[in-house]
This record gives sequence, C-alpha cells and structure tokens, in this order.
Amino acid sequence: MKQPKSLIRTIKRRMKKGILIGTVDTIKYGDMDWSDPNRELVQDHADNLGTSVGRSGLIRPFIVFPKNKDGKYKLADAHHLWKGCDPLMSSDQEVPVYILDWVNPESVSETQFYIILLNQWQKKWHTEDFVESFAKTIGGAYTTLLNAFKEYKVLGFTSGVVVAAYLNSRSITLDHPLKQGTMKFNHSELLIANTILGHLNTLKGLTGDRLNTNNNWLRAYTIQLGGTAKKMGSDNGKFTKFLYDLTPGMVQFIKNETKNHSQLEAGDTIVSENYTNVATTFCPDFMK
Repeated sequence: MKQPKSLIRTIKRRMKKGILIGTVDTIKYGDMDWSDPNRELVQDHADNLGTSVGRSGLIRPFIVFPKNKDGKYKLADAHHLWKGCDPLMSSDQEVPVYILDWVNPESVSETQFYIILLNQWQKKWHTEDFVESFAKTIGGAYTTLLNAFKEYKVLGFTSGVVVAAYLNSRSITLDHPLKQGTMKFNHSELLIANTILGHLNTLKGLTGDRLNTNNNWLRAYTIQLGGTAKKMGSDNGKFTKFLYDLTPGMVQFIKNETKNHSQLEAGDTIVSENYTNVATTFCPDFMK
C-alpha cells in the first residue's frame, strides 16, 4: 500500500531530526477504541487471546494512534487482544501503550496505512482482510468484491475462487492493486466475473455438488475461463454462448473423474489440458 502524501511530507519533515520513534506511556484501558479500517472482529480469536492473558499476563503494550478529537486512542494493532481483555480489565485500568505520535489520528488513509503495515510485519492478512478494510474507506470495487465473497460463500465457493473470477489471478502479492488500494473494475470485467461464477454454480448444481472439495481445481479452471474471455474480447454474448456449449462437456468430465475419487486432479497444466480437450470437443469455435 502506498504511503498517503500527507504522511510522506510528515515523515520527511520529522526524519530530518532522526528516525521516527513513538512515545511509550500508560493510558486507561477504556480510552482505547477499535479502528474502523481494521478487519471485522473475530470473537473466537479475541476470546483465545483473552484466555492467554488471563493465564500468562499482558506481555506486550498496545500500539495506538494519538488521541483523536473524541478523546480516544484508536488502536493501530492488537485489536483482538484488546477485545479479549474486556472481561479482565476495568475501563480505568492503566495499560502500557506505544503511541505512533507522528500519525494524524483524523486521517483515515494514514491510520489505515499503519494498520496494514503492522499486520504485514507480524501476521499475514488474507486477501479478504484487505478487501474488507478498503471497502470501509474506499468502497467501489472493494465493496463489489466483498459482496461477491458473501454471496458466493453461501453457495459454497471460497474467496480464492471469487478472486480468480474477478482478477484472473491465483496469487495476489503485496504490490498488487488490490492490496495497494487502487483496484478498479470496468463494466466488461464485472460481466465476465459474474458470467464465470454463474457457470461454476451451474456446474455444481449439475454434478451433485461434486465440486465442494475441489477448491484448487476450481481456481485453476476459473483462471482458464478468464483467459478465454480475454481472447474473445468485449463480446460477453460470445463468451456466454461458449460457456453454454461447454457446460455439458464439463459436467460429463467432472462426473467421470469423480466416480472413484472425491478430488479432481488439480494443477495449472493438468487443468489446462483437461479444459482444452473438453472445449475443443464441445465448442467448435474454441480454437478460432
């Protein structure tokens, strides 16, 4: 994620005096608060951390931003640790904090930058965590993708399959636009993604849910479909017709391959060969 321009100016100004170092202090437990750009609360995770603190003590400070206009210190890290301590601490309990006092607590872009940076250092955020965070601050494509996660999760598809449909990519690296806060979709990309996901849902329905345990195969297959859609250009009608013709062949292939095995053999090369064989047989215009 790129640093906000206001933060870059602040860092350059402050760095003239040396490396940026925050302030160590103690504040009241009740004066801290959850930062909006963070991912949603996972209660089980918070409960486990609280149990650990109850057994072994609080072994680290909370990292917070400076006090905001509401008199609260928004958390930069350890949000779940803080919530897990709710049953253990009163609001007046003094707790140790490390304050990132060069950050503007009223700037969403600055606070979000450090929340993501701290999570990348200490624990790897999943792709859906980035999407959820940016959906709160940027919206747009992130809200679209977040809604797709929720919609297709109910139908049995993982976020990895949904990402493959929307971004035609298996691996989302840290410098990818999705994680940089710059992701956008055009109308054609949205149509292709929805068409592909609709096709996958049809396959699941026609194969008796034999695809429930085949996430790796589904992702590789989804990427193959995305590549075909790009070759066909912006004519989504042509791509839709292609999928209509392809469906009977894929249903037959899936049923044959899962007669004796619950898992379809995955791997980009293997799936590409399977896909090409079926498409060539059932779709006369596939190679044109």
